[in-house]
Amino acid sequence: PEDIKLILVDNETGRETYMRTSSRYQFNSGPDGCMRHLTIRADSGGSQVLALSGVAAQSVGGGAAISYTLSTSAEVTVEIRNIAGRLVRAFAPRQAESGVQQTTVWNGVSNYGGAVPSGRYLVRLTARADSGQTVQAIRPFNVAR
Repeated sequence: PEDIKLILVDNETGRETYMRTSSRYQFNSGPDGCMRHLTIRADSGGSQVLALSGVAAQSVGGGAAISYTLSTSAEVTVEIRNIAGRLVRAFAPRQAESGVQQTTVWNGVSNYGGAVPSGRYLVRLTARADSGQTVQAIRPFNVAR
């Protein structure tokens, strides 16, 4: 159900992994191996859910300004794609704090160093919390040269 959040808990380290958007859990068993105790916890309501809000992309000087806010701290990846969905520019992932409006400015230059032509583009934001929660947002915008 939507209101139930399954969390994998590593009882030895206390690490929690959100199971809805995590496909695996990896740990170091040490040189001699070890037994690991894991628990699956079902939470309803109350626990912090990762969300992107206020997502906007505005054309600025042949590029764009992309802004967003997170409900909880997470690593964010920003990608610019052409209207056919092909990757034009990828920014290195960066850590973003919760509740603070974040802005990424793209200068209209592709991964290959050339200026992109005028036209319609898409920005895709992907946020991933330490718990494994993942959320994405896609917004269109225009580039005018």
